[in-house]
Amino acid sequence: MASVLSRALSLSLSAAGNGVVPRARGGGAAGTGVAGGFRRQIYRPHLVLEGDFGMGQNHVARALLHAMEEVPIFTLALGSLVAQGNGGDSVDVVCLRRIVEAKKSAPSILYLPAVDTLWGSITHQMRKVILSAIEDIDKNSPVCVLAWFSNGGLDEDDSDLAQLFPSAAQGQGGEGHAHRNVCKLTSP
Repeated sequence: MASVLSRALSLSLSAAGNGVVPRARGGGAAGTGVAGGFRRQIYRPHLVLEGDFGMGQNHVARALLHAMEEVPIFTLALGSLVAQGNGGDSVDVVCLRRIVEAKKSAPSILYLPAVDTLWGSITHQMRKVILSAIEDIDKNSPVCVLAWFSNGGLDEDDSDLAQLFPSAAQGQGGEGHAHRNVCKLTSP
């Protein structure tokens, strides 16, 4: 399963890096994103792994990251944010710095391990900071957001995470988002 997800992630990021998909359009002017009938079309690769506690979400995510080792990875794990924040910067600033670095290093992966634990441990203000910074990433930028839930999945009442993974909560992709960005891990 990890190899299938890894290949899909790889194709998403490589297509985003090259980013030219044939599209019926007229010849475009400079700066329009259309050149000679081709237009760049990306779908914001956001992937979330769900499953009951102990189903191996962490292992599958690490296997995906290992398979994508040539792509820069920026982690938003609570422990590393707090540890780096002890150097004088607030956790919010460290978090924003990592998201900005991911945007600058595209194609890249923004990794949110145990996102449900992270979300339960941070303030409402920091949630909004993370969401706005991720939503601020241009939809044509090849930055993949990879997250996993340690116990269960996306709670449809959590509007913040539903905003980050819209198809997980709504059963369909929002504008610029993939339609299938949830991988549910179940027992064999």
